[in-house]
Amino acid sequence: MGTQSNTEQLISINEAASKGINKLRRPNWANPTDYVKIDIIEGMAGPWMHLYSVLNEEINGKNPVDVLCIEGRDDKYWLPWAAPPGA
Repeated sequence: MGTQSNTEQLISINEAASKGINKLRRPNWANPTDYVKIDIIEGMAGPWMHLYSVLNEEINGKNPVDVLCIEGRDDKYWLPWAAPPGA
């Protein structure tokens, strides 16, 4: 778990926004249902990401949790997210 297959291509937040991809996850996250949703405004990523996680409700009292993202938006750390089967 947490590995990347040869067919998966890491992308940046800005690249995802320009392609219209608004749901992303890090390949090293343990829970396959956790992801962030970015706001796409006129083809660009907005400043807030919304973290969806099964533990958010228990830990933070709400799901999703808003996260300000103003740095590292060109770093290729992300994979497009699609719900795993059965999620």
